[in-house]
Formats: sequence, structure tokens, C-alpha cells
Amino acid sequence: MGGFRLSSFAASLVVLIGATARAHSVGDEVSAGVQQPTGNVPRSYFVSERVTGALDVKESFTLRLDAMYTFDAPSPAVKPMMGMPAAFGTSADNIFYLDLGADWDINDHWSLFADVNGSPPSTIVADSSVSIANDQWDALVRSRTWSVGAILGGGWDQASDGKASSAIDASVNFLFYETDQHILDLRSRFTGKVFTPQQGYAACLLRPEACNPELRSTFRNAANPNYKPSDVGQFNFGLTFTETIFRNTDLALAGNYYVYTSDPTQAGYYTLATFGRTNWGAGIAIAPYWFTIRPSVTQRFGNFSAGINFMYGDYVPGQGYDLTLGFKLQYKIVKESWKRLRNVKVWLTGTGQRDVDSTGTPMLSGTLALGAKVNF
Repeated sequence: MGGFRLSSFAASLVVLIGATARAHSVGDEVSAGVQQPTGNVPRSYFVSERVTGALDVKESFTLRLDAMYTFDAPSPAVKPMMGMPAAFGTSADNIFYLDLGADWDINDHWSLFADVNGSPPSTIVADSSVSIANDQWDALVRSRTWSVGAILGGGWDQASDGKASSAIDASVNFLFYETDQHILDLRSRFTGKVFTPQQGYAACLLRPEACNPELRSTFRNAANPNYKPSDVGQFNFGLTFTETIFRNTDLALAGNYYVYTSDPTQAGYYTLATFGRTNWGAGIAIAPYWFTIRPSVTQRFGNFSAGINFMYGDYVPGQGYDLTLGFKLQYKIVKESWKRLRNVKVWLTGTGQRDVDSTGTPMLSGTLALGAKVNF
């Protein structure tokens, strides 16, 4: 309920601020997703609400607000593996995220934008599994994470009145997160025997192929009395080229390259640390990315538009890859009888994703979102 109170507050805030501006917009998007849990990704499903607002301080300068609440739903210990249920379930998590941004249209061709964002600490307890010899161990992993970030970017638009026009956008997205992940409990799925984190870490050292790097790092953290939370800085360099042909067809190609200040696989489970603190419009990352490539096509039919995109994402070496197919359907409602409203946009988006993790295990996930934005 706290998240929906936050969303209501954010919506009231953007309306209040927007009322003082020349032009503004407010929007709301509700999304849900499901993820097939594996030993590397201890998660099942989530729901989220995002509230957005924008106001034109000047004709060429806009301020933006983006507030999001994500409820990472709990899952019971019923995940099947080798005919036995998991020893532990996964707890619920409430994740809050706030982004403040500004856009500046320097002229008809050049623009700049900047954002700052953050997410306060939240905690989740999840089950992870590992095969040791002829036994199956379940580890109860506790993860507590907070993050801050910043985005800086710009774009060039040909702004042609002809049938074709080109645009290029470039950005640098920095995310810093601190995550504290360690083992609370470790036991055999078959016999119920309890093991210490030190025993789990020793077993992973003897059979490194049996333990993914994330689980190995949480074992190491729990076995080290001098352990400190891990700090990771993530730089995301993005470049997008868009070509508009026949006025109503957009062909785009986006690429992203990632650089980290330290090895993110040594900080624990990436998905537990960053989930809800980044935009999953292109899918849900189960591991830290190395690079992504995303072509897309959008076609406008009057006030209706339909778009489809495909993304290939390569995780850092040894962590697998993902394939994501997404779509967006949008309709713009305009009525001459509206005096203060310019238009209302409603949209439906979705993604379907297939990942292969560090152990070669495939998994499926998907998201669906319904949103609307009112432009005054």
C-alpha cells in the first residue's frame, strides 16, 4: 500500500507543479511481469506503477518527474528440481525509484537532456540452488541494496519537412549501487542437513563448475567475518540512429555498451541488486550486460501507431545472453471540444524474453504494461 500512496503523492505533485506552467503532461503506467525462476534468478513475478509528469518552464526547456513503485511478489518453496521442492521460498520486496530530469531544445536540430535518480534501501530474501556431488543444496540469500544514478545525453534531428528525416541520440547512463548479499541458511534439499557458509564456499572452490559466480560470492561474503557490502558503478553508453521514411515510418537501430568499475559478478546476484532500479522497457536483465543491439520499426496510421523491436543482449563473459521481442501499440485521442487538453495518449507494451544463464540453463520471462498520458 505504501507504493500506491507514493504514486498518489507523485501524481498530485506533478499536477500541482504542472498547473503553474505553460504546458504540461501527466501520465501513469501499470505493468506486470513474470520470470521463470532458476538457481541464478530466484524470482517469480512482479507488479509496478510508474507516474510521470512534465512541465514546460520555457518553450525550449522542460522539467520531468518520474516516480515508480515495484512490488516484487513472494513465491513459496514449490519450485521443482529433481523431483523435490525447494527448501526456501522468496520474500516480497518493495522497491521505490525517483528520477528528476530536464530537457533543453537548443534549436530546431540540437537538444540536451540530463537526469538524476535514486532508489532507497530495500531487502529481499530468496532461494538459490546448487548441485554438489549427488546432492542438491538450497541457499537462503539475503540481499539489501540502494542506488543512485545520473544520465547525460543529447541529440540531433534533421527536422526535415520532406518524406525522409534522420535523427541521432547519444547518452551516458551511470548507475552506482551498494549491495549486501550473504547466506542466511544452507541445507540439503534431500536430507535437510544444515551446512555452514564456510562449507558451501569450500565446496564451490572444489567444484567451481557447480557454482555460479553470484552464489560463490555470497558464500564468500558469509564466510568472511570482515566482509563489507559491495560497491559497483555501471556506465551505460548508448547510441540510437532513427530514420523516418515516407513521413510515417520510423526505422531505428540502438546500441549500448557497458563498463563497470569493478567485477559485478563478484557483488552477488545482479538481478536482486538492480531489479526495479532500472527501466525494463527492453526486458529484464538477469546478469550484467556487456552490450546490446536493438533494431525497431514503428508505423503510424493517423492517430494510431504500432511498433515492434528485437534485442540481442550479451551479458559479461561467461554469464550468457538474452533475446527479447517487444511491441508497443499507441492511440492518440484528440477532440476539438477539449479546451484545455491537447490530447490523450494511451498505449499497451509488452516483451517476451528468452535468457540463457551462466550454467547454460534457458529461462523465459515477459512483461505487459498499460499506460496513459494527458497533454495539456
